[in-house]
Amino acid sequence: MFKTILAPVDGSDHAAKAADLAVELAKAYGAKLILLHVTLQGEAPTQLRRLAEIEHLVQAAPVEPVPVANVPAGLGAALRGLEENRQSQAIYQALGQRILDIAERAARAGDVAEIETRLVVGDPTDQIIKAAEGSAADLIVMGSRGLGDLKGLLLGSVSHKVASLAPCTCITVK
Repeated sequence: MFKTILAPVDGSDHAAKAADLAVELAKAYGAKLILLHVTLQGEAPTQLRRLAEIEHLVQAAPVEPVPVANVPAGLGAALRGLEENRQSQAIYQALGQRILDIAERAARAGDVAEIETRLVVGDPTDQIIKAAEGSAADLIVMGSRGLGDLKGLLLGSVSHKVASLAPCTCITVK
């Protein structure tokens, strides 16, 4: 019945439960399991930066100081902003990879024959739909609540949007 199952994972409890169900279904149907993580964007919060530092998730790349005399007014702040954004993306990528690694280990322990992991950047709803369409997924299994913020409560959750737009069957897990 199911040949390809897509399981978006974000590190939340609901996503972990959904991934467990996706593993069971993939094993039962002999389906390929695609584990997808869509990284966050923007500047990483201070707590997340601290966690990345403690866990040694990313190495800060040394930045060559630019002589002040050579930097036009305002450009110094822009350069610092670019470096902070680069560091934030590295943190998000490292955390996303860790989330995927944990989900993949669980899938392998569940005896899923074929597993693929994908780490992408962008809007979660758009990326999940794109992955489902691109892989001809028969089923999307995802958590009903992820790590979204208050805006998600007011404007609609990712799982609700995916269920409305998906080209295949969706199961949301609490």
